[in-house]
Amino acid sequence: MDYEFIVDETAAGRRIDQFLCEQGVFTSRSQVQVAIRDGRVRSNGEVVRKTGERVARHARIHCQAVVAVPDGLIPQVPACDAERLSILYQDDDILIINKPAGICVHAGAGNPHQTVVERVLGEGISLAPLGLPLRPGVVHRLDKGTSGVMVLAKTNMAYHELIRQFSERRVAKTYLSVVWGRPRLPSGTVRTRLARHPMYRQKFRSTPRSGKEAVTHYRLLGAQSPFALLEARIETGRTHQIRVHFSELGLPIVGDAVYGGGKKRQAAFKLEARHLVSLDGLDRPLLHAYRLSFAHPVSHQPMDSIAPLSPIFLPFIDTSWMVSYEQSGKGRV
Repeated sequence: MDYEFIVDETAAGRRIDQFLCEQGVFTSRSQVQVAIRDGRVRSNGEVVRKTGERVARHARIHCQAVVAVPDGLIPQVPACDAERLSILYQDDDILIINKPAGICVHAGAGNPHQTVVERVLGEGISLAPLGLPLRPGVVHRLDKGTSGVMVLAKTNMAYHELIRQFSERRVAKTYLSVVWGRPRLPSGTVRTRLARHPMYRQKFRSTPRSGKEAVTHYRLLGAQSPFALLEARIETGRTHQIRVHFSELGLPIVGDAVYGGGKKRQAAFKLEARHLVSLDGLDRPLLHAYRLSFAHPVSHQPMDSIAPLSPIFLPFIDTSWMVSYEQSGKGRV
């Protein structure tokens, strides 16, 4: 991975190994020293020979960093273009992708490999080493079955700042979902406390006192019995939050068997043949992280990223709903 930095007045005079460590490209001075010995660091076009060389003001520092792979992770190199990650935006500090459904963000119980993190590393992209050992650069998550936009940190500085924005609820998160049924009101807010289910440990539920606060604002974008397309804006980011809230409203997400939106729900409706065909091959909830808005962790410029809906949603909605949504200005940048 190639990086280039301009030395500002505050950094002028520092050792080059110290300067590069501060940029978050390398995790230790020893890594920088190896890069210098290998001839992978240049200053104003000249190969740097000494690890103790001082950087000059306004110098242009160029380096090639080998992607650091934490122990236990296996980079997943794409075998063809179809397997490559959909990158929506990338710079020296952050990576924004359209996560496909069906893969976990990071390794966990029952999912040790084939994760988003390993696919990013397989693309030759370095991630911030901060975070738990198997979660480099991960500042938020999406469920395995959920597709859509997510941001990862490539430097330690970006990691800290993005974590701060998420924890302070400064990140705007908008989802789109196809549900069974139609809400009684065209918009509303669900505010509960979510906790793990006492009997079914893979599920969550709302509780009167225990658990963590979860707030979901929803809006109806269109309905055509027995399906409706809902927008969900979440203030919090609890596990399964939207899935639980919509299910408890009597509007389980299509394809979400865990929360009542699977085959049993399907049996309650008389469906068209095209819907039956689409449902037969559906192996995920129709929940998509559509838009993510935040301040760039370094430049502080507003960032808005949108991940288009997957074609798998189209048999269940009228495309005019999305056209109206985007033209309203609320679904686009």
